[in-house]
Amino acid sequence: MSTLVIQYTPRAESRTAKLLKAYIANETDVVVRDISELSLPNITAEVMAEFMSENKTTAFGALSAEITAEIKQAEKIIIAAPMYNFGLPAQVKSYIDLACIAGQTFEYTAQGPAGLLDIKEATMISTSGGVPFGSPVDLLTPAINTVVNFWAKGDVELKKITLDGLNAGTEEEADQKLAELIASL
Repeated sequence: MSTLVIQYTPRAESRTAKLLKAYIANETDVVVRDISELSLPNITAEVMAEFMSENKTTAFGALSAEITAEIKQAEKIIIAAPMYNFGLPAQVKSYIDLACIAGQTFEYTAQGPAGLLDIKEATMISTSGGVPFGSPVDLLTPAINTVVNFWAKGDVELKKITLDGLNAGTEEEADQKLAELIASL
C-alpha cells in the first residue's frame, strides 16, 4: 500500500515533525511531500482563471497536476501539520486547493460531489499549543476529515495522533508529553 505524507512543519524543532518521524519509522513505500518550503499560491483571480480554464501550462497548473498525480497514487494519506489559530495553516489549505480538482480527485454527480481516490486509510498528526483537539474551537480535525472523505471513494475513518496544551507548562513538560505519546505509538 502506498503512503503519501503531506507534511507542513516549518520549525526545525517541530513536535509535529517528531511525531510524524516516529509514526512512519516502520512504514514502507512512503512518499513525503514536505510543503513547508514550497511557494504554494493562494486562490487569487488569476489563479482561479487558470483553474477554470483548460490551460494547465503555467507554474500553478504544473504544480496542481504534479500534486494531483501524486495523491491519486496513494492508498494511505497522512497529513502532518500543527494547529494554527484553531485550524489549518494557510500552506496546507493552499495544498488542498491544488489537490481538489474536479475529474481528478472528485467528480460532481446528481447526488453531489463524490471522491475518485482509492484511499483506504487516513491519519492526521498534529500538535497544538493550547486549543484542545476535539473541542468546539478545533477547526483542524473536521477540515482534514472532510477533505480526506471528499477525495475518497468510500468513507474513511480519520485516525488522529494529536497532542495539545503544549504551551500550558514548561518546555520540559511538553517534551515529556511528546515522549510519552511517541512511546505509545
